[in-house]
Amino acid sequence: MEQIIIEVDDSTAKKWRTTSSKFKKVITEKFEKDVDFISKKFKNDDFMAALDEIGESLAKRGLTEEKVNEILNSDD
Repeated sequence: MEQIIIEVDDSTAKKWRTTSSKFKKVITEKFEKDVDFISKKFKNDDFMAALDEIGESLAKRGLTEEKVNEILNSDD
């Protein structure tokens, strides 16, 4: 396993640091799948388009921004 760094706003970073390992694992697995898919589909295309594709893919699987915030703000 290798670590990467993704820049996010302060609020998101704080939520990530305080969330459960279970949630982190779910997000990591989904992120890995989406990055793999996008890297195959968008070899040299616009990076922002690739990020949009990741967001759409996550939303289709039920991980909307609202759901992420709900999970991050839960007491689990």
